[in-house]
Amino acid sequence: MKKLLLLISLFATLFTACSTDIDINAEWKDTTLVLGLLNTNHKTHYIRIHKAFLDDKRGAFEVAQIKDSLYYTNLSVVVERLLGDAVVETYTCVQIDTAILQPGIFASPELILYRFNTDTFLDVNSTYRLKVNTPFNSEVTAQLRPIGFPRNLPNGIPPNTTPPPNYAGINWSNQVPQVFLAQPTHARRFDMTIRIYYDEWNRFTVTPTDTPGLQLKYLDYKAEVNQQFAVINSTSVTQLRVPGRNMFAFMNSSIPKNETLNRRMRGTLFLFDFADEDFNTFLQINNPSSSLVDVRPTFTNITNGIGIFAARRSVPDLREIQNTPNFPFSSPFFREALGGVGTDSLRMRYPDLNFVP
Repeated sequence: MKKLLLLISLFATLFTACSTDIDINAEWKDTTLVLGLLNTNHKTHYIRIHKAFLDDKRGAFEVAQIKDSLYYTNLSVVVERLLGDAVVETYTCVQIDTAILQPGIFASPELILYRFNTDTFLDVNSTYRLKVNTPFNSEVTAQLRPIGFPRNLPNGIPPNTTPPPNYAGINWSNQVPQVFLAQPTHARRFDMTIRIYYDEWNRFTVTPTDTPGLQLKYLDYKAEVNQQFAVINSTSVTQLRVPGRNMFAFMNSSIPKNETLNRRMRGTLFLFDFADEDFNTFLQINNPSSSLVDVRPTFTNITNGIGIFAARRSVPDLREIQNTPNFPFSSPFFREALGGVGTDSLRMRYPDLNFVP
């Protein structure tokens, strides 16, 4: 949600810019701003829709504090599922008032969102079309294609064998694990996060066999960020290399030193986040520039409005699997770390972390 608010503040900044050629406050025009990122894994989806605003007597930051200046009344919002050109399902979005905003730029604490529910996950063979009818008789539209599931996973995760319990662990000290990532349909951009799991216990009062005394902890290592597939819907496989020394250096900078604790690395859970073409373009164009002269155009895929209506997907979906028995060790995206030799260099390079075989 913080990312969405950052994008919204960016839009507000655009509408407060000055020009010596025209008076941007000369004539008021209704402009609809849409922010919707639909995750294929989810059955409940939220879309933010509000007004862009100008006032020739008050600044944008002052107007943003007024709820009536942000939100519409009597807004009609539907999402249609299409197969080809035929509408096969229509979902009516329900307005909900949330209380998740902290005091700041925008009117708080209420945040108006529009929610719709599907009986199943989004269909990757369908197109989803958003239709918004405003009180000013304008129709705002946008559409997306949901992101599919990566082919050949989890077998593409090292060591490229069948899912647990029939796989060997990873030797992070001597190997450079390679992930062969098969591109999901409609995906253009991806991140890969490696969630590192380790046990922690008091070295003076607990032994590693005292299960109640062990605490399972984790930290997330961003192994690949903002990576792009060359083309959409390619059948090729992307090869990713993950040096263990880089991961161990991250652990050393992230885990607090404590001489009373011992630790043992249990393994790693491989997590992937995908974005579609439009979301990728939106992130690229609206990414802050370090150049004072680099003026970038604003990208939108909203017809008769501005903003973004795009697809994303998380694989695996932690919301679905984190309560499964023996999680994370039972997940096909988990790979244990070989005991002893698998973490030799971690213990040798960073002895203050107190990792043991």
